[in-house]
Amino acid sequence: MTMLTRRRLGLALAGTAVGTSVLGGLGRPVWADERLRLFWWGNPDRNKRTFEVVDLYKKMHPDVTIDAETIGWDDYWPKMATQAAGRNLADVIQMDYRYLFEYARRQQLEPLDAYVGKELDLSNFDQSFLDSGRVDGKLYAVPWTSNSTASYFDKVRLQELGIPDPDPTWTWDDLREIGRAVKAKGGQNAWGIADKGHWEPMMEFFMRQRGKALYTEDGKLAYTQEDVADYYGLWDSFRSEGLLPPGDVTAQDRSLQKQPITLGYSVVDWAHSNQVVALQALNQHELGMTMLPNAPDGKPGQYLKPSMLISISKTSGVKPAAVAFTSFLAVDPEAGKVLRVERGVPGDKAVAKSLLADADPAEKKMIDYLLVVAENVSPLPPAPPKGAGEVDKMGQRLYDQLAFKRVSVKDGAAQFYREAQAIIRRA
Repeated sequence: MTMLTRRRLGLALAGTAVGTSVLGGLGRPVWADERLRLFWWGNPDRNKRTFEVVDLYKKMHPDVTIDAETIGWDDYWPKMATQAAGRNLADVIQMDYRYLFEYARRQQLEPLDAYVGKELDLSNFDQSFLDSGRVDGKLYAVPWTSNSTASYFDKVRLQELGIPDPDPTWTWDDLREIGRAVKAKGGQNAWGIADKGHWEPMMEFFMRQRGKALYTEDGKLAYTQEDVADYYGLWDSFRSEGLLPPGDVTAQDRSLQKQPITLGYSVVDWAHSNQVVALQALNQHELGMTMLPNAPDGKPGQYLKPSMLISISKTSGVKPAAVAFTSFLAVDPEAGKVLRVERGVPGDKAVAKSLLADADPAEKKMIDYLLVVAENVSPLPPAPPKGAGEVDKMGQRLYDQLAFKRVSVKDGAAQFYREAQAIIRRA
């Protein structure tokens, strides 16, 4: 587990005037009136931008010291759980929709309604989007940015192989044909399709195409064991044709750096739309974006969601400062210029509009893609209940066994459904 903080970065520069200058005063000035902690999960590009925006805020508010800490997604939530258990959550927290209800209902987040219209101006947010930060009628998070899932494809390799780019109307059968064509023409270590059966958004997408969901409004599983078997069976059918990379490649696919498309093992892969900037930076070839494969006569599986939200911990001892910093991150145009759309398109419409004038190709690609998605989506699903994060982790571990062919589709589906039910009941 790697925790990147300004303090660790500063150790390499400690004792030098250059170090003090580079850190922009983010050390421990004795005159600082308030100190708060910011915690987020990230990637190299996001971390760089976030540290820069912290520096900017510090220059504007020299009486505030911000301890900025970041960690990878897989380690973020275990770290959050440990901090919550010790009543030591960061003051300002990057929150995900799937965990929002869990932390809010445990009374670990500060309700923000009393600040709205005063210290927190959210007048440029669509009401429906703003409501995605509400739990049981109270606003526990500011929906910072929006995104959706996306299919990514290597435009150069597809062109070299004479395979047309997929478009928003493509189907699972079209995906299979692309995999077959890559296998036939691509040479050694060319499998065509990344194995994303372990990725929860993909499983959710599959269930929504069937008119179902992952969870019901009252927090129960919204699908059957047979649905899971069909989902695993789809990926197993790709695997049986040799269209997916081997299990060791799939098992390490837990970051953008290790995605099969980044490693050159596939020409089609999946990630969130707000990850296009970071993913493109890791890939030498130009990446295209389109919607996830459609099921024949199926319902839309995708939806627009808050890609990231900002919450304030209930135990924060500097709530006014945390609210002010939250407002800066979410609605300040200068912050928007630094953060851009790496986390997704800003929820504040004025900030989003200000970025269009000088959007680079990757940013424009994401904005254009979300416009397409907006015309082909179904409503935001119920928020995941307590224990949903544990179900996700369990599913990833189990799927590795499927990818290595150590568990059959039938047994894997039975085990997943049994353990998922037990986790939700226990939570």
